[in-house]
Amino acid sequence: MISKELMGLVSPHGENEILRMNIEGNRLEILYEIGGWGSINLDTLGRMCKEWCLTKGYPLNSGPRLNGTFMTKVDSDLHSVTLYNNYVGSTEVAAIINASKWVMEQRDDS
Repeated sequence: MISKELMGLVSPHGENEILRMNIEGNRLEILYEIGGWGSINLDTLGRMCKEWCLTKGYPLNSGPRLNGTFMTKVDSDLHSVTLYNNYVGSTEVAAIINASKWVMEQRDDS
């Protein structure tokens, strides 16, 4: 599941506006402080996470594995350091979210 902090980074709404989130089928239902409920398709959420990671200098590449799970690879050549980190999930979006959490931990917003 995506954290409130990560959702606040990848969506146009800040995390302080999000009161609650839950998954219903292939959608993430979000209760906002102002405006009530909204929802986003999980595939769209995965794309938003990938785009956000790219703006931070971490391109994500994801795809299926032979055992039926999905893997997302994080590559970066920033500051002459190459990082290769693999994140696994039961769905492609879950793997992307796991990788995005790592990127979130690496960011320096100061």
